[in-house]
Amino acid sequence: MNPGGLVSGLKLKDLGRVSRPRNLLLFSLMARMDLVEQIGSGIKRIRSAFRDYGLEPPLIEADADWFSITFRRKPQDQAIERKRQKPVAVSPSHAVRDEGVTEGVSEGVTGLLEFIRNKPGQRTPQISKATGIPIKTLERWVKKLRVEGKIEFRGSPKTGGYWQTTDE
Repeated sequence: MNPGGLVSGLKLKDLGRVSRPRNLLLFSLMARMDLVEQIGSGIKRIRSAFRDYGLEPPLIEADADWFSITFRRKPQDQAIERKRQKPVAVSPSHAVRDEGVTEGVSEGVTGLLEFIRNKPGQRTPQISKATGIPIKTLERWVKKLRVEGKIEFRGSPKTGGYWQTTDE
Protein backbone atom coordinates (compact mmCIF):
# COMPACT_ATOMS: atom_id res chain seq x y z
CA MET A 1 0.00 0.00 0.00
CA ASN A 2 1.34 3.44 -0.90
CA PRO A 3 0.19 6.90 0.06
CA GLY A 4 -1.14 9.04 -2.75
CA GLY A 5 -3.80 8.04 -5.23
CA LEU A 6 -3.50 7.54 -8.96
CA VAL A 7 -1.90 10.22 -11.10
CA SER A 8 -4.35 13.01 -11.90
CA GLY A 9 -6.72 12.02 -14.68
CA LEU A 10 -5.87 8.30 -14.51
CA LYS A 11 -8.57 5.79 -13.62
CA LEU A 12 -8.23 2.18 -12.40
CA LYS A 13 -9.62 0.88 -15.71
CA ASP A 14 -6.77 2.71 -17.53
CA LEU A 15 -4.01 0.81 -15.71
CA GLY A 16 -2.07 -1.33 -18.16
CA ARG A 17 -3.26 0.74 -21.14
CA VAL A 18 -2.37 4.36 -20.32
CA SER A 19 0.86 5.69 -18.87
CA ARG A 20 1.28 9.02 -17.12
CA PRO A 21 4.36 9.88 -15.07
CA ARG A 22 3.72 11.32 -11.63
CA ASN A 23 6.81 13.52 -11.84
CA LEU A 24 7.49 14.53 -15.46
CA LEU A 25 10.81 16.21 -14.62
CA LEU A 26 12.17 13.11 -12.86
CA PHE A 27 10.83 10.81 -15.58
CA SER A 28 12.44 12.95 -18.32
CA LEU A 29 15.79 12.92 -16.53
CA MET A 30 15.72 9.15 -16.08
CA ALA A 31 14.69 8.62 -19.71
CA ARG A 32 17.61 10.75 -20.94
CA MET A 33 19.97 8.67 -18.77
CA ASP A 34 18.62 5.46 -20.41
CA LEU A 35 17.26 4.27 -17.06
CA VAL A 36 13.75 3.77 -18.43
CA GLU A 37 12.60 0.98 -20.70
CA GLN A 38 9.24 -0.50 -21.57
CA ILE A 39 7.53 2.70 -20.47
CA GLY A 40 4.08 2.21 -19.02
CA SER A 41 4.20 -1.58 -19.26
CA GLY A 42 4.49 -2.52 -15.57
CA ILE A 43 0.86 -3.34 -14.81
CA LYS A 44 0.46 -5.14 -18.14
CA ARG A 45 3.61 -7.23 -17.46
CA ILE A 46 2.44 -8.02 -13.90
CA ARG A 47 -0.91 -9.24 -15.21
CA SER A 48 0.77 -11.27 -17.95
CA ALA A 49 3.18 -12.91 -15.50
CA PHE A 50 0.33 -13.86 -13.17
CA ARG A 51 -1.59 -15.34 -16.10
CA ASP A 52 1.54 -17.25 -17.26
CA TYR A 53 1.94 -18.79 -13.81
CA GLY A 54 -1.76 -19.60 -13.47
CA LEU A 55 -2.26 -17.20 -10.56
CA GLU A 56 -5.27 -15.01 -9.83
CA PRO A 57 -4.82 -11.46 -11.15
CA PRO A 58 -3.61 -8.97 -8.53
CA LEU A 59 -6.25 -6.92 -6.73
CA ILE A 60 -5.66 -3.23 -7.52
CA GLU A 61 -7.41 -0.61 -5.40
CA ALA A 62 -7.08 3.16 -5.15
CA ASP A 63 -8.75 6.33 -3.99
CA ALA A 64 -7.57 9.92 -3.70
CA ASP A 65 -5.28 9.17 -0.72
CA TRP A 66 -3.80 5.71 -1.34
CA PHE A 67 -2.98 3.04 -3.93
CA SER A 68 -2.50 -0.68 -3.30
CA ILE A 69 -1.82 -3.90 -5.17
CA THR A 70 -2.53 -7.19 -3.42
CA PHE A 71 -0.81 -10.29 -4.77
CA ARG A 72 -2.55 -13.55 -3.89
CA ARG A 73 -0.41 -16.64 -3.88
CA LYS A 74 -1.39 -20.24 -4.29
CA PRO A 75 -1.56 -22.37 -1.15
CA GLN A 76 1.88 -23.65 -0.12
CA ASP A 77 1.02 -27.21 -1.09
CA GLN A 78 0.35 -26.20 -4.73
CA ALA A 79 3.30 -25.73 -7.06
CA ILE A 80 3.51 -22.77 -9.41
CA GLU A 81 4.32 -24.04 -12.87
CA ARG A 82 4.87 -22.22 -16.12
CA LYS A 83 2.13 -22.40 -18.69
CA ARG A 84 4.30 -21.66 -21.74
CA GLN A 85 7.69 -22.45 -23.23
CA LYS A 86 10.91 -20.85 -21.99
CA PRO A 87 11.14 -17.35 -23.52
CA VAL A 88 13.54 -16.34 -26.27
CA ALA A 89 16.94 -15.41 -24.83
CA VAL A 90 16.91 -11.89 -26.28
CA SER A 91 13.79 -10.79 -24.40
CA PRO A 92 15.04 -8.48 -21.62
CA SER A 93 12.08 -8.71 -19.29
CA HIS A 94 12.03 -12.51 -19.38
CA ALA A 95 15.81 -12.87 -19.19
CA VAL A 96 15.91 -10.66 -16.10
CA ARG A 97 13.02 -12.52 -14.50
CA ASP A 98 14.57 -15.93 -15.16
CA GLU A 99 18.28 -15.49 -14.54
CA GLY A 100 18.85 -12.20 -12.74
CA VAL A 101 19.96 -8.83 -13.99
CA THR A 102 23.58 -9.61 -14.89
CA GLU A 103 22.85 -12.86 -16.63
CA GLY A 104 19.80 -11.33 -18.32
CA VAL A 105 21.80 -8.53 -19.92
CA SER A 106 24.59 -10.91 -20.91
CA GLU A 107 22.07 -13.33 -22.41
CA GLY A 108 20.35 -10.46 -24.19
CA VAL A 109 23.60 -9.27 -25.76
CA THR A 110 24.46 -12.83 -26.79
CA GLY A 111 20.98 -13.29 -28.23
CA LEU A 112 21.29 -10.02 -30.15
CA LEU A 113 24.62 -11.14 -31.65
CA GLU A 114 22.97 -14.41 -32.70
CA PHE A 115 20.06 -12.47 -34.24
CA ILE A 116 22.48 -10.26 -36.23
CA ARG A 117 24.44 -13.34 -37.32
CA ASN A 118 21.23 -14.98 -38.63
CA LYS A 119 19.61 -11.83 -40.06
CA PRO A 120 22.42 -9.44 -41.04
CA GLY A 121 21.88 -5.94 -42.37
CA GLN A 122 19.03 -4.81 -40.09
CA ARG A 123 18.87 -1.56 -38.12
CA THR A 124 17.68 -1.23 -34.50
CA PRO A 125 14.04 -0.34 -35.39
CA GLN A 126 13.79 -3.50 -37.51
CA ILE A 127 15.43 -5.64 -34.81
CA SER A 128 13.14 -4.12 -32.17
CA LYS A 129 10.06 -4.93 -34.23
CA ALA A 130 11.21 -8.51 -34.83
CA THR A 131 12.22 -9.22 -31.22
CA GLY A 132 9.96 -6.95 -29.14
CA ILE A 133 12.98 -5.46 -27.37
CA PRO A 134 12.79 -1.70 -26.74
CA ILE A 135 15.03 0.37 -29.02
CA LYS A 136 16.84 1.99 -26.05
CA THR A 137 17.79 -1.44 -24.72
CA LEU A 138 18.97 -2.55 -28.18
CA GLU A 139 21.05 0.62 -28.53
CA ARG A 140 22.88 -0.19 -25.27
CA TRP A 141 23.50 -3.78 -26.35
CA VAL A 142 24.59 -2.71 -29.86
CA LYS A 143 27.04 -0.22 -28.33
CA LYS A 144 28.52 -3.00 -26.18
CA LEU A 145 28.91 -5.32 -29.18
CA ARG A 146 30.44 -2.54 -31.31
CA VAL A 147 32.95 -1.61 -28.58
CA GLU A 148 33.89 -5.29 -28.30
CA GLY A 149 34.39 -5.36 -32.09
CA LYS A 150 31.80 -8.11 -32.60
CA ILE A 151 29.49 -6.16 -34.94
CA GLU A 152 29.75 -3.23 -37.32
CA PHE A 153 27.34 -0.94 -39.13
CA ARG A 154 27.61 -1.09 -42.92
CA GLY A 155 25.97 1.25 -45.38
CA SER A 156 24.18 4.57 -45.05
CA PRO A 157 22.26 5.52 -41.89
CA LYS A 158 18.94 5.15 -43.74
CA THR A 159 19.52 1.90 -45.62
CA GLY A 160 22.44 0.22 -43.84
CA GLY A 161 22.40 -2.22 -40.99
CA TYR A 162 24.39 -4.26 -38.48
CA TRP A 163 26.63 -7.15 -39.48
CA GLN A 164 28.79 -9.50 -37.48
CA THR A 165 32.47 -8.66 -37.95
CA THR A 166 34.56 -11.10 -39.96
CA ASP A 167 36.80 -12.04 -36.98
CA GLU A 168 33.88 -13.86 -35.24
